[in-house]
Amino acid sequence: APAPEEEKSKGFFGKMADTLKDVQNLEDTWNKADSRFSTVSGTLTYRLILLDATERVEEWVDEGKPKITNDEVAIVCRIMDAMDLAKADAVGASDPYCRVLWNYREIFRTKSISDDLNPVWEDTGCFLPVGKYRHGQHDHLKIEVFDKEAMAIGWDMGDFLGEVIFEGDFLKGKFHKFKQDYVLHKRKDKDPEEQKLVQGTLALHFSRKRHKTLIKNGIWWPDDDNADGRKPREWLHVKVKKAMDLAKADSALFGMGGSSDPFVVVFFNREKVWESKVINNNQNPQWDDGDQFPVPMRGFTYGPPELRIAVYDKDTVGENEFLGQIFLYGDEVLKMNKKVTMQRKLGGRMGVEKEEVEIKGEIFLSTHVTLEPSFLSIVDKFELSLPYDVIAVQVVDARNLPKSDRMGLSDPYVVVLWKGQEVARTKTIQESLSPKWDNEWFLFAIPKNKDLME
Repeated sequence: APAPEEEKSKGFFGKMADTLKDVQNLEDTWNKADSRFSTVSGTLTYRLILLDATERVEEWVDEGKPKITNDEVAIVCRIMDAMDLAKADAVGASDPYCRVLWNYREIFRTKSISDDLNPVWEDTGCFLPVGKYRHGQHDHLKIEVFDKEAMAIGWDMGDFLGEVIFEGDFLKGKFHKFKQDYVLHKRKDKDPEEQKLVQGTLALHFSRKRHKTLIKNGIWWPDDDNADGRKPREWLHVKVKKAMDLAKADSALFGMGGSSDPFVVVFFNREKVWESKVINNNQNPQWDDGDQFPVPMRGFTYGPPELRIAVYDKDTVGENEFLGQIFLYGDEVLKMNKKVTMQRKLGGRMGVEKEEVEIKGEIFLSTHVTLEPSFLSIVDKFELSLPYDVIAVQVVDARNLPKSDRMGLSDPYVVVLWKGQEVARTKTIQESLSPKWDNEWFLFAIPKNKDLME
């Protein structure tokens, strides 16, 4: 056994060498194992991969695709996401899920999304066999949205958040290419006063043919549109500059003053990706801040690229009040290759009968797209030969880091050293003691005719 001093001095790359010594068969090295490296305070997670041939990777990707049969005639109903649902829980938001009833029988339920008024289910759905109920003349589809109750018993499905119903010509006609937003409605056989939680929209996609199943594992290289792994990675940069003439959301104190405490939430393809700081007591806030987000390599199967920017008033008690939002679609989102400031008027929410606060004002922002070289394009650039002369290090996350800022937490990033010299560093994660990095990986070439362990 090595002496304690020797074990302590090994460091990161010493541990990497020990890991590689355990590899008996290069064909199995694509199966990645998480490794953890203890730092002075906290733990950094990384993955070490000795790269195998491209054919092995494509074979692995194919194995992850569910098998699809084509012998069933059915409508494919995909439940994509919901927007602007009502807050049903006394503590927190809502825990929404959907219940699908086909010809008056429940056939499917989605999972519940905890504490989220804008849930995304991501290509979750079911098949609706047609022509089997009353000779196919009266097919009936109802999708209900509920807030899941933690202590629900028996038939208690939780608070009702709305429903959509489809029948007749809709189910027989031609469906739209992309997903559509449908306003959630109240039940006609119930007292409207007992359904005050019904608001917002539900996004659905219908088709009569099966789209290619998306790879679920979050692995973006390679895919059907990028089979050789050489397509560059796109990053969308969004910067929210300011807003002007927002409504007063906070009541005046003793009849004097009153303003708003605005903050911005950015959604990319309905996923919440960024939230700004709160500017207190200001109807003309300036943020001049933002972030960057990876564009899906698979493209946009069920709708054009969409950027939603919503403004809210921060309340310490109760629900945050909505002040307005804008949407950008398609080329407005992804065709900007330079920073261009745009000005947009704030609008209301679809599926909300009456806003609590007047919707007014404008927001100023900029978006642009940058390209990151792909994995194999880097291999080509350095004239490397797969599968034996490249090591990839992926920085995954860190845990229990020390608090280093006097105000706030820490803003950690990772520096990668190769033979004592800095070769790369990750992006900085703001205000976090347990940061996570996405697709932060780095390549290291092994010199020709050199022992891998040197």
